[in-house]
Amino acid sequence: MTRNREKKKDKKYVSQIVVKKGKHEQENQEGVFNFDDEVILGVNTPPKTKDNTPTQSTKKNKKHKKKKQKEVKEINKNIPKSVQQERQKAKRKRMRIFKIIKMIILIAIFITLLCVFLLSPVFDVKNIEVSGNEKLTVEQIISLSGIITGENTFKFSARGAKEKIKENAYVENVKVERKLPSGVQIVIQERTPAFLMEYGSSYIYLDSQGYILEIATEKLDLPIIQGIITPEEKLVAGERLEKEDLEKLNVVLEIIKSAEANGILEQLTKIDIADKQDYKMILNSGQVTAHLGDCSTIGTRMLYVKAILEDNLGVAGEIFVNMDLNTENPFFRKKV
Repeated sequence: MTRNREKKKDKKYVSQIVVKKGKHEQENQEGVFNFDDEVILGVNTPPKTKDNTPTQSTKKNKKHKKKKQKEVKEINKNIPKSVQQERQKAKRKRMRIFKIIKMIILIAIFITLLCVFLLSPVFDVKNIEVSGNEKLTVEQIISLSGIITGENTFKFSARGAKEKIKENAYVENVKVERKLPSGVQIVIQERTPAFLMEYGSSYIYLDSQGYILEIATEKLDLPIIQGIITPEEKLVAGERLEKEDLEKLNVVLEIIKSAEANGILEQLTKIDIADKQDYKMILNSGQVTAHLGDCSTIGTRMLYVKAILEDNLGVAGEIFVNMDLNTENPFFRKKV
């Protein structure tokens, strides 16, 4: 009973403090109030609005920044332009120095990592391939190169290895390549003997370009060149004949080519180049000497040599084709 009385009192009290929000607002017929439409003192709370605090703070920050910028501008206005320019230059200089230092640090880190990677055992030489060699053995070429298996492939110089291999007179060209990660390939182009020179009881091997390949006691089945003017002290493996001898050697090559074309190369024993106006062919182990003159029109002269040899088989003597073939005829002179 007491509770009901208190409720009624509360209703009476609430009805007395109702404040109408509009001119035409009326009390609900059932005595129940619409709390959304009416404001009740002490009970209703003001409608919630959007929280304006962040917006106000950002506005304050913006105002503060603008104020600072204005202050800086005001201060800068009072600073002479020359001072401002110097400050800008100093700032740019500091930025450049910072960028350079940063770049140097990055490069140093990169180089360090690269060195660690390249010097790892993965790049140790395990296989050396040699090709193109005939005279020299694989072991000789590897020894000449200075490349060692088990050594890091980046520790040796490919150019240095090439130069060391070319110190051998038989090597005309050489190519040294790394086959990563652990291989090396050496490709050799060798010189081959084309002529011999008598040197005491030994023989000097010459290639077609006049390079001295070696001095050996073995006599190869090759034509012997006589009449060389190159000094004896230069007759060393790896050296080359004098310029005049090289010019004559070109004529010798033409003589050999023509003799081969006419089928008499097997009879050729020696070629004397002492007189470039009269090259001489020594045939049949010295039984026949053919005087070729300056070797102009060598093809025609060789035809006469062949014909005279066939007409005088087994006869020792001299063949003369060193004249003007338009006015004179070649002839054969028997050895007395």
